[in-house]
Amino acid sequence: MEDNNIHKLLERYWQCETSLEEERLLQDFFSGDSIPEELNRYKPLFIWKNRQKAVHANSEPVASKKPLMHYFYSAMKIAASVLIFMMFGIGVYTHYRQEQFMDQLFSDSSSEILDARKDSIDVVAKASLLLSLEQIEDSLLLASPKTLNEEKNEK
Repeated sequence: MEDNNIHKLLERYWQCETSLEEERLLQDFFSGDSIPEELNRYKPLFIWKNRQKAVHANSEPVASKKPLMHYFYSAMKIAASVLIFMMFGIGVYTHYRQEQFMDQLFSDSSSEILDARKDSIDVVAKASLLLSLEQIEDSLLLASPKTLNEEKNEK
């Protein structure tokens, strides 16, 4: 190959304008022994490219191992999803049970419960009224002997 063509190919190579065929021509040229002195400095670059291709061609494909953290994050995502669904289910169940309780409390069959509540309120009201009356009587009884003693002293 002529030196003039090689210089043009190198110019185009450094400007990234060469095709794959032209790059192969450069690699073949620099692999040979008849390299001019001024182009000898580019030889290691093209030899290195050839060696790298040979290394990649001979090497076995490496199976990529997923890191342990990948499995941990996957497990955490699944656990969080299960937890969200469980919390949603508990919320729905609690709401359903509360609705059942409210329906039972305010339905016709629960009128007995409401009547029992009213009766208990009446009993408590009567008991507190009786207690207050007893306290009034006790205070009157305590006050009355003093007045009786005062009446006896006046006579």
